[in-house]
Amino acid sequence: MKNYLLFIFYILVQLFFVTSCDTKNDKIKIAQVYDDCLYLADLNNLNLKNISKKDSLKIVKAYINDWINQKIILKNAKNDLENTAYIKDKVKNIEDDLYVYEYEKQYIVNNLDTIVADDEISEYYNNNKSNFNLKENILKVLYVKFDSNWKSKNDNIENLMKSDKIEDREKLIKLTEKYAVNAYLNDSSWLLFNDLLKEIPVKTYNQTDYLKYNKYIYLKNIDYQYHLYIKDFKIKDSESPLSYEYNKIKNIILNRRKNDLINDMRKNIKKDAYKKEKVKIFRKIS
Repeated sequence: MKNYLLFIFYILVQLFFVTSCDTKNDKIKIAQVYDDCLYLADLNNLNLKNISKKDSLKIVKAYINDWINQKIILKNAKNDLENTAYIKDKVKNIEDDLYVYEYEKQYIVNNLDTIVADDEISEYYNNNKSNFNLKENILKVLYVKFDSNWKSKNDNIENLMKSDKIEDREKLIKLTEKYAVNAYLNDSSWLLFNDLLKEIPVKTYNQTDYLKYNKYIYLKNIDYQYHLYIKDFKIKDSESPLSYEYNKIKNIILNRRKNDLINDMRKNIKKDAYKKEKVKIFRKIS
């Protein structure tokens, strides 16, 4: 065991002081199971930076043991099943699917137009409004959380949060950066009300009424004080706003483009194969 640990420590030294591009690294054997070898270069993917020597030893040891165990079971599995027709067909199908998948993926990377204009997103939204109903309540809000004993000296937080003036917003940002425990000041984006409730100690049995009758909210407990200003809200089952669905629609359009691109590519290469007489059908099945 002592010699084994010294060997692992030697590997660690090599990993830290021999670069991954060094050809010597490729030739240093770490372990061997039947005809398979594990080389020092194979361990370069282990992220051992900022990890103690003790933990590094554990990681390297575990990796080597896992590799050995995997190769042993794989060798036995291949000996028993390699000549089985089912396994051969399965491996061939997986290999074929992988080739097709990687080919199509690379084709998409090289040919897909990823720019989606705002007009296109708006058009899709307007033509499919019935598909965009809210499943939860959403709101636009400013939210700031302070320690419970914090007191505003010269600035009224409520006035700053309600103000649309640029200078007041800048003042609020500076104040929260300096004193706040947490803050959310992006009142142009929609948030799920349920997500906000995870941050503030509000108990409500009727979210709709709460949103309707509360505009500015101040809460305080032993640890913290909470300031919220609700600028706008939309109720569950109502029409979802375009800005909330923007990214979803963009992804829908891109996925359609991907499907169209792949379908066109398949048609073209099929047409080309027939044109070059690379496809032969010897017996038609009626």
